Amino acid sequence: ARLLPWKGCRELVHALPAIRDKVPGTTLTILGDGPERKNIEAEIVRLGLQDAVLLLGRLPYHEAAQKVQETKVFLLYTAYEGFSHQLVETMALGVPIVSSSAGGSAEVVRDGENALVVTFGDEPALIAACVRLLTDDALAARCSAQAVQDATQYTVARTRDGLLAVLTNVC
Repeated sequence: ARLLPWKGCRELVHALPAIRDKVPGTTLTILGDGPERKNIEAEIVRLGLQDAVLLLGRLPYHEAAQKVQETKVFLLYTAYEGFSHQLVETMALGVPIVSSSAGGSAEVVRDGENALVVTFGDEPALIAACVRLLTDDALAARCSAQAVQDATQYTVARTRDGLLAVLTNVC
């Protein structure tokens, strides 16, 4: 993620102790960089989570995809989002997702079907969704399988055809 205030990374760090209370040993890895990094680092220190949060910075695409694929749950907890390529790519990888419902994310994820969806700013819901996917392997597997299937609809041809249809109707 671009580490910006509305991307919710500091909020994820803040929620981690409550998640760890229910799922001991849970760690958080944050990929990306940006102006919010110092505030995130300060929150990590303030909460004593230096051993539980890893800030990897910006990685080449293939390395970032590998890190995402190694995770048990992918989080996109943002107050603002356009159409999220991160969500589609993660869905195709088969990694269970917790996402906020902000903006274009709602076009991609469906709560309880291919992801768990929460409202940005609802920390108890965020914590509960993370704990559910971390502890309910059957739910995680169902959401992942549906996400992989849903990701196949996002093709260049379908996007091109949809854009042409819109332009044809407008012109």
